[in-house]
Amino acid sequence: MKEITTLITLVVWGIGLMFLLDNLGFKISAVIAGLGIGGIAVALAAQTILGDLFSYFVIFFSTDLLKLVTLSLLITSSELLNT
Repeated sequence: MKEITTLITLVVWGIGLMFLLDNLGFKISAVIAGLGIGGIAVALAAQTILGDLFSYFVIFFSTDLLKLVTLSLLITSSELLNT
């Protein structure tokens, strides 16, 4: 709950700061557009890293799943052979 309160406080302060800068004559639309372009640049730069990380997790979890399926099949086949 404390994190949500902190986030709301930061958002309110950020909006207040934008209103203040707008009233002082700064072009807020240019700042927001610059942040948007910066966000796109960061996203494009991190695309390969995030793709590799996602691939790692897929391989990691599929290996464990394969082990579980193999173990389950071995147990089932041994149960069938014992009956």
